[in-house]
Amino acid sequence: MVAFHSKEKGFLLVVVLWLLLTGVLIVSYLSSWVTNALEQRFVEAERTQFVVDAHTTRSALLYLLSTERMTVAGVSTGFTPLDRSEMDGEGNWDTSALGNEIRLDNRVYKGAGDVVFSLQDQRGLININYGSDALIESFLGAHNIDFEQRNALVDKLRDYIDEDELYRLNGAEAAQYRQQGKPGPRNSELLSTLELRNVLGWSQEELPIPDRIFMTFFSTVRNAQLNLNTAPEEVLQTLPGVSVKNARKIVELRQQKAFESRTMLASQLGDIPAEVLDAYVLFPSPYVGMTIWQPGYEGMREYFGIKLKSLEPGGKPWSITESFRFPYEKASDVGQDKKRPAVLSAAQALFN
Repeated sequence: MVAFHSKEKGFLLVVVLWLLLTGVLIVSYLSSWVTNALEQRFVEAERTQFVVDAHTTRSALLYLLSTERMTVAGVSTGFTPLDRSEMDGEGNWDTSALGNEIRLDNRVYKGAGDVVFSLQDQRGLININYGSDALIESFLGAHNIDFEQRNALVDKLRDYIDEDELYRLNGAEAAQYRQQGKPGPRNSELLSTLELRNVLGWSQEELPIPDRIFMTFFSTVRNAQLNLNTAPEEVLQTLPGVSVKNARKIVELRQQKAFESRTMLASQLGDIPAEVLDAYVLFPSPYVGMTIWQPGYEGMREYFGIKLKSLEPGGKPWSITESFRFPYEKASDVGQDKKRPAVLSAAQALFN
């Protein structure tokens, strides 16, 4: 009888322990589920806030770009709309810097909430439709593409764009695209920098230059001129007669004040003849690239290609020519973004 009670107590102990373990597991599961649900809600709330802040920022910038005066320094934030009475006798606007501009050289400004943005004049980039082959080859060389491959890439690009079916030395026409099971060529100008990936030899597998690089330094707009006030340093280095030292000095000088004449720039540089600079311009184009993102947020950057039409009668004052999202290319991009940009005075008033 004593042995029976001992077995019974042992069984009850096992049951109690089993129930306790089950309870612990259930509590642990519920705790984990609640934590995950809260984290998911937090991520969704953060994403929603980003969407709201990004939309607010984009709307404010579109309004600004389509209503405010454009100068050599960028777009004015001083509520100084274009006034036709200020045109000179030849019908030209006064383009002198006002000192209150948002610059169009891709520098970072704070937008609504935690969002930041940058604006890039497309005239400051290498135009792959109308720009010179030498600039494209020089840029590729800066990214460690050897001489023969650079020539082949440019030949294939030109065959993809031109309307004829004549082969360049290292080019490719419809037959080569069919052989590789790819659509093309377009036989007209590229509509987007990322369309480069459709050109033979330019795919991500064949040319492992990040898409971000293409978007940062290439343009496809209908404009072959290059703006020295907005061109990135890496683009300036590709220009004939401009050394690495000169490119850096141009960027440093325009950080302080935008160039209002090529003569002024030549005098400040000293070792570049004025006639070398005559091929370039100092005023932005009607094409602007807008990038919006949130520092430290491991998500997407939103890009919008904008064509301004404020001087055209009727219709919208602007149009979106392209828009897409692209991810951070590597973890260091996010790390760099965690360093918040200064709230530059030109943009601060827009989002206070």
